[in-house]
Amino acid sequence: MTIISVKQLKEFTKSQTTYDEWLYDEAIGAAEAFMADRTDREWVLVTGATTATARYYRPVSGSDILWVHDAASITSVVENGTTLTAGTDYVAEPLNNLSPGGAWRPTDRLIRYGQAWYHDGPKTTVTVTAEWGWSTFPSGLVLALYVAAKAYLEARDVSLGLVAITEQGAAGQREAKAVADFIDAYRGHASWGVA
Repeated sequence: MTIISVKQLKEFTKSQTTYDEWLYDEAIGAAEAFMADRTDREWVLVTGATTATARYYRPVSGSDILWVHDAASITSVVENGTTLTAGTDYVAEPLNNLSPGGAWRPTDRLIRYGQAWYHDGPKTTVTVTAEWGWSTFPSGLVLALYVAAKAYLEARDVSLGLVAITEQGAAGQREAKAVADFIDAYRGHASWGVA
């Protein structure tokens, strides 16, 4: 599922052409892959058709924090065969699924109360069943995708990633500020080196 459409991108870039939809579709795919890679997040919208699925985790030894993929809604948490109770055994964060600024965010970590998560070497000891993804996308995502897709379209004619060669040397394309700001605000825990 793409987040932005070819029609929307053409409106954003003010394109009137009708023969190059494939190129705009390619730019959207590249922008979405770039954003997923740089933020280390799956940008998936949870809908009424989304079903909860299980994912398996190997906690860090001695840690009370379990980093999980973005979860819009958690159905169950099972640790070493025992079903845990939210609010009694663990808490999902961010609290109330809200960022410090009040924007909706999916759960990305579980904090164990009073003890560390059960660790057994290389074995996965925690199973989380959830609807994985976002209930609503952050407003900056669509703008960042438009800007990144437009940059992809403009960069197709640039040789070796160089924008210009001057007496001082070569200049490369820079990442747009809207894209860089969005990436900084929504980077997943693995992109910081935290696991």
